[in-house]
Amino acid sequence: MSDRPDPMTPAGCDLTDFAFMPLEVARLRDSGLAANETPEACWAAVLLWAASWHQIPAASMPKDDQWIAKAAGYGQRGRIDPAWKRVRDGAVRGWVECSDGRLYHPVVAEKAREAWQAKLKQRWITECGRIKKHNERHEGANVPRPTFEAWVAAGCPQGQALFVPGDNVGTSPGNPEEIDSKRQGEGQRQGQGDMYSEPKGSGPALAAPAVDNSGSESDPEEALKRAAKRRLWDEARDWLIANEVTSKDAFAFVNTIARDYPAIVEEALREAVKNKAPGDAKSWLSGIAQRMAGERLKAPPGDFKTMVDDARELAEKGVPLNPKQSRFHFYPWWGEAGYRLSQRDAKMVPITVKEHEYFDKLQELIGQTLDLGQRAWWVTTFTSECLGDIELMWREYPSTPDEAFQVSAEGTYYAEQLRMAREGGRIGAYPYLDGFPVNTFWDIGASDGVAIWLHQHVQGLDRFFDFIEDWDKPYSHFITTLQKRGTALGITWGVHHLPHDADHKRQQAEKVTSPKEELEGLAGIGGEWIVVPRVEELMHGIRLTRKKFSGYAFDEAGCKEGLAHLGSYRKKWNRSTATWSGEPFKDKHTEAADALRQHAQGFRSINPAVAESMKKFKNRDRRRWS
Repeated sequence: MSDRPDPMTPAGCDLTDFAFMPLEVARLRDSGLAANETPEACWAAVLLWAASWHQIPAASMPKDDQWIAKAAGYGQRGRIDPAWKRVRDGAVRGWVECSDGRLYHPVVAEKAREAWQAKLKQRWITECGRIKKHNERHEGANVPRPTFEAWVAAGCPQGQALFVPGDNVGTSPGNPEEIDSKRQGEGQRQGQGDMYSEPKGSGPALAAPAVDNSGSESDPEEALKRAAKRRLWDEARDWLIANEVTSKDAFAFVNTIARDYPAIVEEALREAVKNKAPGDAKSWLSGIAQRMAGERLKAPPGDFKTMVDDARELAEKGVPLNPKQSRFHFYPWWGEAGYRLSQRDAKMVPITVKEHEYFDKLQELIGQTLDLGQRAWWVTTFTSECLGDIELMWREYPSTPDEAFQVSAEGTYYAEQLRMAREGGRIGAYPYLDGFPVNTFWDIGASDGVAIWLHQHVQGLDRFFDFIEDWDKPYSHFITTLQKRGTALGITWGVHHLPHDADHKRQQAEKVTSPKEELEGLAGIGGEWIVVPRVEELMHGIRLTRKKFSGYAFDEAGCKEGLAHLGSYRKKWNRSTATWSGEPFKDKHTEAADALRQHAQGFRSINPAVAESMKKFKNRDRRRWS
C-alpha cells in the first residue's frame, strides 16, 4: 500500500480557461524560496507554478525531468540545458509526489481548489438558471433547483432533459435515444443517478437514464417513427461533421437544438441536411431553428419582435388588455438574486474598463446598482458559457428588452456608417420628390433573390426613398411592382443599374438570354438599362460604398427592410483562426448590400441619360429644394 498522499486537487480539475493565476505578493516575498534560493531558481519555480496551473488536474505536473526542465525554461531543442542542474532543487522546492504518480505543489493546489470551486459554482448557477427558465416556459413543470452540494454529489450534471407536463414517462423532446449515451454511461459508472427529485403530483422531473422501448414490439408504427427519428439525428450529426464541426461538438449541438427547440427540431434538421452550410454550420442551423420557432409564434400583423414591441408599448401606456392581446413579460438577468458571485470569487474575475463602462451605463438606465458580484457573474457567463459571443449573451441573458433582439456591430461593414447617418439626420423623412428622375440599383442574387433601391439625386444628396426585395419571383414581378410605384407617384425613370453578371446569358424559361435583355424586353417602364462594370476586388466596391455613405440619405419608412439588411451585412467568421475574414458572409442580407454597392460603383450624376431626363425640368423653380 502506497504511503504517498492523495492528489491535492480533484482528477477533473480543469483551469485551462483561467488566464490568471492568483499570486499572493507578501506570501511569496517572505517565503523560504525567495530567502534561500537564487533569483534564477525562483524564476524557474514561478514558471513551473504557471505551467501546472493549466495541467489537468490543475496544480500538478508529470514526474518527468525533461518535461519539468522545459517548463522551467531550461529545455532547448530536446536537450536539457546544463544550467538546469544548478537551479533544479530550488525550482522544484515544495513539490510533493502523490499517489497518482504526479507532482503537486500545496500552495498552487490551494489556489486551484478555490478557483475550481468558483468554476463549479458558476456552472451550478447556470444550471439553476436553465431550470428556472424551463419552469417559466412550461406551466406545471416545477422542476426543483438543486442545492450546490446536491448538484456536486450528483456529478455536476448539465443540460439534461427536464420534465415537461404531458410528456410520456421516460421520454424527452431531445435525442431520439432519449439520453446522451455518453452522459448516461458516465452516470452509471459513477453511480450519479437522477439528481432532480420528482415534483409532487407530476411525472418524473428528468428522463429516466434508459431508452424507453415500451410498446416497441406491440406498436410497429411507433417503432418505425423512432427509427426514422434516429436516422435523422445521425444525418444531422454527419452533416455537421462534414461542415467542419468536430464529432463531439456535433453530438452535443444536435442535442442542444433538440432541447431548445423541441417543437420544430425535426423540421429544422431536415431543412439543414439538404444544404451545404454557407458559413459556420452551427450558427446556420441555429438560425434555421430560430426562424422556424419565430414562424410558429408569428401572428398578424408582423413577426415575433413586432408582437413584443406592440405588447411592450401597451404595457408602458398602461392600456387594459383583452384576452386576445399579448402581455409583455421581461425578466432581466440582474433581477435574479442568484446571478452573482461571492465577493471572494468575484475578485478573481478580471473585468475590463469597457465592461465596467457597460455596467455603469446599464445602472443609469435601470436605476439600480450592479455590485461586483453581479458584474463578475455576467463576465464569467459571457466568457465561459457564451464563449465570447455577445449576440448569444444578449439573447440568453438580456439586460434590457432591446438587447434581446440586438445585433452586434462587430464584423459588420456598414453599422458605423448607418450610426453616423442616423446621428446626422440622414435617416428619417426622405420621401419621393416630384420633379427629379428616379434611378434604380439592382442585385440579382444567385439564390434567386432580387433587391432594388429606388434613388433620386437632389442638390448633391443621394436620396434612397424606397426598397424592394423578393425571392423566387420572375423579373416580370419586379417590373410590375415598379410600374405600380411609378403610376402612383408619377415617376419619370432615369437609369436602371444592373450588376456585372446581368450581361451573362443563361437559360431563362424557354430561351437563352441575359437578365438585362429580358428586363429590357418587358414593356412598362422607361429609362435606360446599363450594366455596372465589375470591380477587381469585392472589398474595393465595399470601400467605395463606405466612402460615399456620407452623401446618402434614406427614407426610414420606405427603406426599413433595406436598412436592416445593411446593418446586418457582415464578414465571414474564420473558425480556424477565430477572426473575421476579409470576405462577406453570404446570407439573406447580401442582396440589399450588393444592390446599394452598384450605386457606389456605377452611378454618375452627370450620366447623359440623367442629364437628358433633367432637361424637361430645367425651367422649374428649384428654390423649394434648397
